[in-house]
Amino acid sequence: MMGQRYKNDDVRAAIKNNLYLDGYSDHAPSEISNFIQPIVDVTPNNNRIVNIYKELDVTNTSGTIYTTPTDKDFYLTSCSLSFIKNAGNLSAKVYIAYISASPIYLNIISTLSGTADRANNTITFNTPLLLPRGAALSLASDDATASINISGLVFGYTVDTNIYDSGVTNKK
Repeated sequence: MMGQRYKNDDVRAAIKNNLYLDGYSDHAPSEISNFIQPIVDVTPNNNRIVNIYKELDVTNTSGTIYTTPTDKDFYLTSCSLSFIKNAGNLSAKVYIAYISASPIYLNIISTLSGTADRANNTITFNTPLLLPRGAALSLASDDATASINISGLVFGYTVDTNIYDSGVTNKK
């Protein structure tokens, strides 16, 4: 039985760099066997180009900023959240979350002030966060009793899922 064959140049480059292979005398393997092998982290990192930038602004409501693709992997590199509320709100919690069986909060700002207030928060993921396929990244608020304006931004990139093949070829 053959091992996994890597078709993606980024994976080959990560193997070469992380194993400190010399480009002249050493070669990155094109196949990993089924036997026990050393583990090398080849997770996509910040050298990928961010090609997804989505923004949503809402007033007194919630909405979907972005839904991850169902045919590609989506890596979240950063998300930003801000709000402005009037004095009628005794408290407010605004957030960006991805919705699955139960929401996973990615960015939250809470305030307990009874006065007009504003805040913002940005989170950058040094190791990009792989989100489930088809997940809705939502922007919403809880506990708000009066006017509140919320803005959310998400940054990330997609990776083609055809990174690996089984090594089997159909020869006639």
